[in-house]
Amino acid sequence: MSLPSVPVFLSVTGLYDVEYRIIVACRNGQIYTLKRGTKIGRPTAELTSQPVGLIRRDKTIIVATMDHHLHSFNNKGKRLWCIRLPGAVLCLECLEVRTLSLTLVALALADNRVLIYRDKHLVDTIHTEDRVAAMRFGRFGREDNTLVLVLKGEGDGG
Repeated sequence: MSLPSVPVFLSVTGLYDVEYRIIVACRNGQIYTLKRGTKIGRPTAELTSQPVGLIRRDKTIIVATMDHHLHSFNNKGKRLWCIRLPGAVLCLECLEVRTLSLTLVALALADNRVLIYRDKHLVDTIHTEDRVAAMRFGRFGREDNTLVLVLKGEGDGG
């Protein structure tokens, strides 16, 4: 399969032998869809800037961009909503709480905050001591629904 630009983020669903779909965010600010049996990626949506994170959940694609926006698209590329964020996004993670049938999105910002959204609505803010380098949500040991934050931790030099 080929794309007209360099892929940056991938979201893959399905089975290779049956049916699969790959959502690709590229450096040219476009989102492409790759399906079984196609040779060239189909343009799905155009972003306002380069992507810094991509999540696909059910029939929704969530993308954070360098111009401090969070976009939501359906699988066909129709924009569902777009919100302006208060700062630069470092990374994002999907928080799926199955016991509550709840899906949230966590965004780590450059100003040492993690914002948690339900669709386009801000539901919580976590303040951290340093910038977040990576996030992961899921089972950690015996605990379900754990959000693990890896901080940059530049240290005090001593």
